[in-house]
Amino acid sequence: MPTMYRLGCFRDDIIFLIYVYQRWIYRVDQSRVNEFGVSGEELAQSEQQQQQQTSDAIEQNGNVLTGGDDDDVTTDHIDDGNETKKDK
Repeated sequence: MPTMYRLGCFRDDIIFLIYVYQRWIYRVDQSRVNEFGVSGEELAQSEQQQQQQTSDAIEQNGNVLTGGDDDDVTTDHIDDGNETKKDK
């Protein structure tokens, strides 16, 4: 291996270590508000509230509530390739 290639790889390793060190030193501030006006702490609180509401609903109803529209999913028109011209 050429010496310059080895030095280039070593340089990349050094830069990666500097990047990892800076990520460790300068952690993300969860209380800082982003460009949409929402902070990380607010997101965590809203997720906890949603989980609490879901668990309360499960305890009351005895089943899991779905958040999406399952009515859109149909299996009536699945083309399995076995149709004939007469069926169409």
